[in-house]
Amino acid sequence: MGTSSTDAPVRREHWRTYLSRSAVTFVFAVFGAWEVVQPGYWSAYVPGVLSGLPVLKLVQFHGLTLVLVGAALLMDEYVRPAAVLASLIMLEVTSGILLGSGFNSVLVRDVTILLLTLSVLVDVY
Repeated sequence: MGTSSTDAPVRREHWRTYLSRSAVTFVFAVFGAWEVVQPGYWSAYVPGVLSGLPVLKLVQFHGLTLVLVGAALLMDEYVRPAAVLASLIMLEVTSGILLGSGFNSVLVRDVTILLLTLSVLVDVY
């Protein structure tokens, strides 16, 4: 009939996990799709050491990777490796911004996303 008070923390934990994973998936899907569709917009963020490579293809590959990692976060079988990849991707993105343009609003946003991906990572391990 009713639920006991000991069930409430389990339900909250489930929703916290689901919402965190969904938030990272949403961000990765939106930015990933944007990188695939409009790679020229994102090519300025590619580090100079990679300038000799086909930059637009690298951006599209990065975008596809974001979409796949985001989708994997929602699949229970692949959450752990996806959380590791998501955290590593965001570490790469934030360090690139920090080294390339220093402290700015984009870095603040991406550090927040990095912390969210680390939260998901800690939650699944």
